Amino acid sequence: MYAMAEGVPLKKLILSVVVLVVISSIVWYFNTFYERYDKEFQSGYSSEAIKNPFLAAKQFLQDRGVKFVEETDELDFDSIGFGEIVFLSKVDDMILTQSQIDEALEWVGAGGSLIIGVGEEIQGNASLLEYFDIDPVEYSRDSSDFLGEGKTFSERLRERNKKIESSEDQGEDLTVDDMFDEVLSATEALGDYSVSLNENDTLTINNQDRIVLNHPSLGDVGADEQEAVYGTYENHYSLDDYARDGKGSRFLQFSYGDGHLTALSSTLLWQNSNIDSADHAYFLALLVPEKSTIRFFYNIISPSIYTLVKRNFLESLIAALLLLVAWVWYSALRVQGVRHEATTQRRAFSEHLKASAEFLISKQQYNLLLEPMHADINAQMRLTHLGYNDMSAAEQIPLLAVKTGFAKETIQSWFDALTGVDNHEHMIAIIKIGNEIRNKL
Repeated sequence: MYAMAEGVPLKKLILSVVVLVVISSIVWYFNTFYERYDKEFQSGYSSEAIKNPFLAAKQFLQDRGVKFVEETDELDFDSIGFGEIVFLSKVDDMILTQSQIDEALEWVGAGGSLIIGVGEEIQGNASLLEYFDIDPVEYSRDSSDFLGEGKTFSERLRERNKKIESSEDQGEDLTVDDMFDEVLSATEALGDYSVSLNENDTLTINNQDRIVLNHPSLGDVGADEQEAVYGTYENHYSLDDYARDGKGSRFLQFSYGDGHLTALSSTLLWQNSNIDSADHAYFLALLVPEKSTIRFFYNIISPSIYTLVKRNFLESLIAALLLLVAWVWYSALRVQGVRHEATTQRRAFSEHLKASAEFLISKQQYNLLLEPMHADINAQMRLTHLGYNDMSAAEQIPLLAVKTGFAKETIQSWFDALTGVDNHEHMIAIIKIGNEIRNKL
């Protein structure tokens, strides 16, 4: 008994050691032959980023202590402080009338700072750009924009093949389809231009459009064409800084009164997918100092119906099915046979007469109640006096008086009342007289 008791703990110890060795071997195997890595998938913009194309700029400025105000109402400079900064994504979409231009100039001249994106100029209406002699021009693409540095398509394709091989050696996740799409894509090769807002900072900015900002003081137009393009050039402002590339000016900064106006060929460089390119964020930080207040006015691009349906497909399908069921139920023909209702109880004849009499009395149709009684009396008298119905009332009255024994005056009053009853009590009295005459016959 003692030997068996000592043997049980020994077996458990051996079993525990075996289990521990097996578990350790499994852990070692997975750590040696399996490698864990994280893979990122592009899920697209969030709903907030889709609604606000400048969401990245908003978060960047808020992190720097800038008070960011998004405006959805009409642009009103009277409600904006002179020490604030106003950002307009496309100036010709926000400032449309001459009165709005005058308000903007008064606000800038009093010390405001206005940053405007130009975009495509809207022809035929007043524009703040004309006051500062800015002439936006959209240039066309040429072959160098697509081929890049004069290289042929086959040369670019060979470069992409080498890039694919090198990316595979370095473990990058690049596919042939991605590279081939990059070669075939007809997108303009974006160039760079430099911006110097002070002596120490020179920034590199990517071209995000094909619009340049011509200005007479930069010699963009010859002297002979200057008046035709800009009109009479008046120096009511000063051009403090500008930035150009091989196509033309992309950035102009003016002083007007106590304030400043900054014109950009495009504000795409601060949208969600572009703010982290080149020095775009730093450029925005120089234009908008820390602890300041900026008001953003921009055109919100609503998603298409197709995008909304795709995003909410299940809800859209349920709604469509409910509408279909409602339409089928509403338009379906519901036909049912008409059954004859057999009445087991009938109204007594006396009840019918009573109901008819009460109806005629309520409508004051007294003559209709007296006519049947008069007809019955005439029928009784015709049995003894032929041609009674053809006699006049003066001839009938004596015959009735003799037949019934009533005075002629009583018979005469009954005849007169047949067409002259005007109330319920009078009708009851006439009916009584008529019943007495009929009973005598």
